[in-house]
Amino acid sequence: MRHSVSLAIALIASVSALGWWAGDQRREASPHVRVIEVIDGDTIVVELPDGSTDTVRLLGVDTPEIAQHHPRSQATAGSAWTARAWRASLGRGRIDPWLLTDGWGRAMGILKKLAGTVGHVSKDLMKNGLLGRGQITDVKQTGMTMGGGEDSAPDAVVCKFTVQVVLDNVAPYEATCKQRVSPWSIPPPGMVVAVRVNPDDHSEIAIDWEAAPPTVAMAAQPGQETAADILAKGSPARAVIVQSQPLGMKSPSGLDLYGFQLTIMVEGTAPYQIEVGNPVTPGGVPLIFPGSNLPAKYMPKGGPESVAIDWDAAVAEATKK
Repeated sequence: MRHSVSLAIALIASVSALGWWAGDQRREASPHVRVIEVIDGDTIVVELPDGSTDTVRLLGVDTPEIAQHHPRSQATAGSAWTARAWRASLGRGRIDPWLLTDGWGRAMGILKKLAGTVGHVSKDLMKNGLLGRGQITDVKQTGMTMGGGEDSAPDAVVCKFTVQVVLDNVAPYEATCKQRVSPWSIPPPGMVVAVRVNPDDHSEIAIDWEAAPPTVAMAAQPGQETAADILAKGSPARAVIVQSQPLGMKSPSGLDLYGFQLTIMVEGTAPYQIEVGNPVTPGGVPLIFPGSNLPAKYMPKGGPESVAIDWDAAVAEATKK
């Protein structure tokens, strides 16, 4: 037993070199963490590269499984065995977060919290996550870089992305993720991207650079004023299209949503411009072009954006002409 524990200690203490050599010699060097407290065999407290601390559970670790390699009388000591190995590593320098071994040559997994810190994306999330539509609203470089050298630019930088996420029939929400990108092609705010979302925790997301942003169905919001409400209760107006673009989303009723910059003209009121999203009927799509003057409705007691284009009336006008 003493020999086995010593072997585990040696592997933990030297895991940086093992992780570099055994994983992929071309992989960029990853930051290291320092074990500062051991809670049990699969839960430790680490000091991250930025000086902060975090409690992490090792992914893929099942400490009682160690008992398979020991006599049955020692089965209940599996977790304690691993914990003693971790404690013996305290103060022995840094560990590589990408490869942790249990003394039997098996990889114990990635430290999930640190994986996010260095911009690692979960393969499971990319494979099994819900596909949603996102718009990047903010990008900040974390200061962490990968690869490169003293006289060359880094191969990648880690950025924190704030993303407005839309899933089918789920209200839009904001989430953040840290991912690696080329320093020469950092995506700007406003960019629309595909996102993968943890089905059990919608706050866990990753940008899927390989997938096209999907078209998603907007969720109906109780109490929210809709285009149908404005058309049913509003007063007449004219709307002139300045700019437009499809939003890649559908209204709760299944119509394609477009973003419009409109000049609104109401009798007895000075013209004004707004930016608003409106659902568009299939028949109304040919009428979407700059300068198109369309019938609309507005809510006198609503805000300036309480405007909806009356596509049925617009098609009828165009047909008469």
